[in-house]
Amino acid sequence: MAIDHNDRLKVQITSTRDNVNADAFLEVFQNTLALLKSINRQQSEFGSEDVEWEIADAGLNSPIFADITGVEKTSRNGSSAPEVIGALLQGMQHLETNNTCPKFFGEESLTYATNLVHAFARGVTDIRYSAGTLESHATHSMSQNANHAIQTLEQRRAKKSGQYIEVGTIEGRLRGATEFKRRDKIDIVDALTGDTTPCYCEGERLDALVRKAWKHRVSVSGKITVDRYTGKPTKMIVEDIRILGEGDLPKMEDLHGIDITHGVESSDYVRDLRNAEEA
Repeated sequence: MAIDHNDRLKVQITSTRDNVNADAFLEVFQNTLALLKSINRQQSEFGSEDVEWEIADAGLNSPIFADITGVEKTSRNGSSAPEVIGALLQGMQHLETNNTCPKFFGEESLTYATNLVHAFARGVTDIRYSAGTLESHATHSMSQNANHAIQTLEQRRAKKSGQYIEVGTIEGRLRGATEFKRRDKIDIVDALTGDTTPCYCEGERLDALVRKAWKHRVSVSGKITVDRYTGKPTKMIVEDIRILGEGDLPKMEDLHGIDITHGVESSDYVRDLRNAEEA
């Protein structure tokens, strides 16, 4: 396949301020670098990174910019960098108008693409990528489409494992926090059943909420992976955490009369859920 771009990815950041916010610049740059590495692993024959990324040029003029170039770790001739850069630009162009997963993207790279727009909250107005004749922009619509593509991939994976994903809330006591590279894990223990649900968080805002809510009763909202056959949550991707008072514990009488099937007989309800997933 002919490549109509060179081996330099130019990242340009425009801001409402005279100087771009340092945290915003670092966030864009870090997610861009992580995106390049993720795509490189997707393209690599053995799923490993074979390109090193370097700063070839940078400037503080408006807009602020950085040129990123790559060289192969083995031959040092940079022959695969244009393919990685091209996949990034073409993938982001795809996400500007489509909510399906682009070629050489996965859940990890889609997440990095989604995170790019966080910089808009710090005064950034435009994030432009270019190389040769190719150009793309990080936009809110691109981020929304990437998030939809992530949910689709999660649903497919969950379906294969006998699970489904829904948006909902879990209440319980926050226990056991574990730090991971991409997402920190907390455990939510149900006060009535004693069941523990692992919940995964990312972002500074959730880090602060976890520290504040440590060992408290909480209401945790986000995307819940549910076992299709037991109906129990197996994990959650956390979007929000709210601390509850001890007086908010549910009473047994509150549990009676709850109709989750909307009047449909339970066996028919489960069968309809399975048919809907298989459709």
